[in-house]
Amino acid sequence: MNYDRSEFSYEYPDYLIAHTPIEPRDSARLLISSPPNKISDNYFFELPLALRAGDIVVRNISRVIPARLILLRASGGERELLLAHPTNRQPLTDAPWPHQWRVMIRGEVREGEILMHQGQSVGKVTTLHLDGTRTFEFNTSINVATFIHSYGAPPLPPYIHTNALAMAERYQTTYAQKSGSVAAPTAGLHFTDRTWEDLSLRGVKVCDITLHVGLGTFKPLGEGDVRNQHLHAEWAEITPQACELINATREAKGRIIAVGTTSARTLEHFGKSGALRTGAEEIDLYITPSHTWQMVNGLITNFHLPETSLLVLVESFIGRTRRQQVYAHAIREQYRLFSFGDSSLLWR
Repeated sequence: MNYDRSEFSYEYPDYLIAHTPIEPRDSARLLISSPPNKISDNYFFELPLALRAGDIVVRNISRVIPARLILLRASGGERELLLAHPTNRQPLTDAPWPHQWRVMIRGEVREGEILMHQGQSVGKVTTLHLDGTRTFEFNTSINVATFIHSYGAPPLPPYIHTNALAMAERYQTTYAQKSGSVAAPTAGLHFTDRTWEDLSLRGVKVCDITLHVGLGTFKPLGEGDVRNQHLHAEWAEITPQACELINATREAKGRIIAVGTTSARTLEHFGKSGALRTGAEEIDLYITPSHTWQMVNGLITNFHLPETSLLVLVESFIGRTRRQQVYAHAIREQYRLFSFGDSSLLWR
């Protein structure tokens, strides 16, 4: 089978790109795909009907930070900074946020250049790294968390033509807790209190894990065989409580349903031995069609851009024939695509 990048491309009309989220959240459409080739069209609020007592839904509780900053050069020219993560890679907490960050900067800058906001120095640009990011050092007098939340904006994907500040609340899951993502774990955007209540009534358990989504999430694949490429590292955590609950579910023959590719990769990384372990560390698991799935039985996920690692993961989970079938059906039935779009439940 051919695994060239072009095999993970597909055509779609631009009008299917969802530039705004649907209201209410759980009124989005839900495509359910079961082996060998069954597809049904539903609404997201019907998700609990597809699950059963003893199943567990695993969700990523990472919170998106307003990581897009517009600063000025001394000459007055604007420079857009996209914060990636603190240089020490430590998760953000309620304590003072670090002053050194890895950032992407749109526009030319010089090493050592000071960038400004409202006439005041904010910090300086330092090291250029091999991956194209730079180190930006905020002035020590600045409360970094306060500054970012006061003047930053959500880093919406470039294909969404919507005011980012107006979408700040909707580009966040209702259960987000731990700050650190620069893009939303979008598969969770459809959940409402009603969804969780209905899942509970059906005897479905819920478990929280964390993966802080990084800059490379929507990065297109490189040329050549997709299996020979690499994924950016992201910080992830599975607590002892989550580990115990998920392992107990597996032992009781319950199904594990991952909310999004971020939850799926976290589970597969910490469960690659066949039993889930606890941990808090950077992970760079790139799931390709050669991956042997250990933990995840069902995947809740939106419809992904062509030629991305996310689409490769979907193919790994359900195979090429079903992946092509699912996307052809979604486009034919005019499902809304990408971050603010509709959802799917894929059974392995």
